[in-house]
Amino acid sequence: MPISIDQILSAADEHNASDVFLQEGELPRLKINEQICLYGEEPVTLAQLTALWQTCGADPVSERDRDSGLISQAGTRFRVNMHKSIGRLGAVMRRIRTKIPQLETLGAPDHLLTRWVSKPYGIILVTGPTGTGKSTTLAALLQWLNQSLGRHVVTIEDPIEYVFYNDQCLFTQREVGRDTDTFGRGLRGAMRQAPDVIFVGEIRDFDTALTALQASETGHLVLASLHSEKVSDTMERFLNLFPPDQINLGLHLLAHQLIGICCQKLVPRVDGKLMLLCEHIENGGAVRDWIARRDVDKIQDYLMRGSDPNAVNFLRSMSPIAFVGVDGATVRFNTIVDPGKWVMRILQETALSFLGLGLPPPAATWGNILAEGRDRLLVAPWIANLAGLCIIVLVLGINILGNGLREKLDPKGRPVA
Repeated sequence: MPISIDQILSAADEHNASDVFLQEGELPRLKINEQICLYGEEPVTLAQLTALWQTCGADPVSERDRDSGLISQAGTRFRVNMHKSIGRLGAVMRRIRTKIPQLETLGAPDHLLTRWVSKPYGIILVTGPTGTGKSTTLAALLQWLNQSLGRHVVTIEDPIEYVFYNDQCLFTQREVGRDTDTFGRGLRGAMRQAPDVIFVGEIRDFDTALTALQASETGHLVLASLHSEKVSDTMERFLNLFPPDQINLGLHLLAHQLIGICCQKLVPRVDGKLMLLCEHIENGGAVRDWIARRDVDKIQDYLMRGSDPNAVNFLRSMSPIAFVGVDGATVRFNTIVDPGKWVMRILQETALSFLGLGLPPPAATWGNILAEGRDRLLVAPWIANLAGLCIIVLVLGINILGNGLREKLDPKGRPVA
């Protein structure tokens, strides 16, 4: 007898799976720590998937795709996409964590985000690929607002993931397809509901993008998510939603209404768990001018420069995590955004510490480098420290030798008598 859908969903809770994959005639699969795992020994049947489709309000005969939601017997909410594959019924179920975590526990720049969300108007973008925790960060940020300031918050979501209970704030949560037809229409309606804060689950089209900017321009604080890999990609992704004849309008509004962008990614640690990395930038001054001129290269260079604590790229956010570790674990070397540049950064900071100008990175950092991409730390701490010291002595020695040689040459490179 095949395992029931409820048992599969209970297993997803038990193993903290992010997604459940069901396909007619195939074994159930769970995604745990970004890895797909088989579950059970019997394939999912046509009868089971037909019942699931009908429970979610879809007709397996006349419909080919449908987005919906489901609450399991254990009370866990799932976001459900029903589809057909080679004529067979299927469903992908994203498990929604209903307990809103505290913002400071996520690893996001909470000091910066809370300052942004305390502003009276403007737009905040939280971006990243699918499944990187954008909804969780935004929910935690709204919960901080709920516990700190008195605001009327209107949300437009597809579907509603986290349910907020009124504390300092009054929440009006609206779901696309049930409470409003589209994000754009829901956003326009929200502006007539006396909101202080508007949360848009996702900016997908020109109508939503323009209305979100206009809402921030008329004195509302707008929070929204967007799919983009990096901060510099976010501006292009956002503006690509505008038709060519509206690009200048989009640039003007974005440059003047944007508060900041926080881009996220999840990377595996050596213990198999995931941790959050963030790249973020705050709008203002030169950044505002670069956005208005659509100068993405200047924005990227500014992030790489590292002179502004409010403008941090993934590489810089990687270093303190690797130095300090989380629960004593370090990040896998082969998941770093740019391993070569990261190693150079570690060398620079170790050189500063060697000269008494900074804190030394612990042995775990050098051990991670010397492990050469392997998944676990194989170098003893004292060996890692010794290797790091040898590298620094070698670099300093080469510099001293080079300076000595230059002193013995004239400007044309000929030896001095």
